[in-house]
Amino acid sequence: MTLSPFDTGLDEQYGFPTCRECGHNFELSLEECRSLVASAPDLFAGLIEGRPEPKKKPAPATWSPSGYVWHTSDWLRIQSLRVYSVEHDPAWTPDAWVLLDPDEIDGMFHYDRLPTASGVLALRQSVALFLTATEELDPERVIDHPSGAKPRIIDILRMVTHEVPHHAQDIRRGLGIT
Repeated sequence: MTLSPFDTGLDEQYGFPTCRECGHNFELSLEECRSLVASAPDLFAGLIEGRPEPKKKPAPATWSPSGYVWHTSDWLRIQSLRVYSVEHDPAWTPDAWVLLDPDEIDGMFHYDRLPTASGVLALRQSVALFLTATEELDPERVIDHPSGAKPRIIDILRMVTHEVPHHAQDIRRGLGIT
C-alpha cells in the first residue's frame, strides 16, 4: 500500500497501520470499511442494552458509553455527507470541509444527557447514510483537504471506519466489560 500524506498523522495519534489502542487495521478495502460501519448499530446496541447506567461517565475526560454512541452517529453522518459532496457535488471545494472538534459538537448536544435508545436509532440512520454515500465513489480519488494534505477517499474512509472499533472499546471500558 502506498501511504498518502494524510496517513502520517495516524502514526502519531493512533499507530499505523494498526491502532495501538483498539487493534483496528487501517489497511481496509472499501467493502471492508462499509461492512465494519454496517456492523456498528448492532455491535453498540449489544454492548449497551440491559446495562445499568449507560449514561454514566467513567471518568471526567471521557464520554459515557451512551455518549460514544451519539458521537459515533454524528461523526459517521458528518463524514458521510462530506464524502458524498466530494464525489457528487461539482461545486465542492476544500473550503466546504470545515475542520470540526468532536468536543465542540458534544458541547452543543451534551451527548451524555441524550437518550441511549435514540442514540442507537441515530446511529442506524447515520450508517445507512454512510452506506449510501459510499456506494458509487472512486476510493482512489485524491482530494484537496483543508489541512493541506491530499488524501485519497479510501484514506478518509479508513479513518472514519476506525471510529467503530475504537469507540466500541471505549463503550466496553465505560461499562466495565473486558
